[in-house]
Amino acid sequence: MAEAMSQNRKAAFSLARHSTGIIASVLFLAPIVWTVLSTFKPAQEARQPPLPPWPTTGFSVENYETLNAFGDGLWVSAQNSIYVSVMTVLLSVLVSVLAGYGFSRFRFPFRDFFFVLILSTIMIPFQSILTPIFLVLTRLGLHNTLTGLVCVYVTLQLPFSIFMMRNAFDAVPREIEEAARMDGANNVTMLVKVMLPLVWPGVVTIALFAFLGAWNEFLAALVLMLS
Repeated sequence: MAEAMSQNRKAAFSLARHSTGIIASVLFLAPIVWTVLSTFKPAQEARQPPLPPWPTTGFSVENYETLNAFGDGLWVSAQNSIYVSVMTVLLSVLVSVLAGYGFSRFRFPFRDFFFVLILSTIMIPFQSILTPIFLVLTRLGLHNTLTGLVCVYVTLQLPFSIFMMRNAFDAVPREIEEAARMDGANNVTMLVKVMLPLVWPGVVTIALFAFLGAWNEFLAALVLMLS
């Protein structure tokens, strides 16, 4: 009897958990689906009350045609955004992994000072240095180029990324590193084959932050890009 009641409780708990998950998923996905369906409404229908969310007079792609006719077109803009975001992720991960490993495992003069100096740049509002960045990129010939925009985004992401990777490497026990060195691993082998798999969650975290930061950032692109 007690076992049957326990199974019933487990079944009820499982049902409640899955029901809650389904309801939460619907609440999160509903605005996205609503927005996508609204893009297929003709302009005249879009001005009417929002219900129902789907087009009642038939699906139309005139909104996408209008968007594609603006500037260089929708697909060129999307390709540029993807390129900038992906390059920002690759460079941010590469530099922050190397810097984080260096700050965590190597001792050199003024190590803590340089680390704090890098972190202190987070306190500087990006908007306040936008004009100097514009002038520097102009002198370097990188103004109005995707390469210059990538450099700016990587610079903005590095303080947080280096902080994350240093903490990730600090969390790895030094005994693992000592065992690998006894087996003859050099610094490169240690980083690539031993340490990097252990800090992979940190790498994924900074990659996601870098991608979202580059994809959502608009002000720098508006100021630094003329076309």
